[in-house]
Amino acid sequence: MPLGLLALAGMAYDYDFPVDTERPYLPTYLLNRQRIETIPD
Repeated sequence: MPLGLLALAGMAYDYDFPVDTERPYLPTYLLNRQRIETIPD
């Protein structure tokens, strides 16, 4: 996914614009700004 489209999807998600997060090409953890792994100390 191009970075610009991911940025637009993130902004839409932040402003409660309906974004379909059930699609495999747009993982919810990216929109929520979550990590899928832990960073070692």
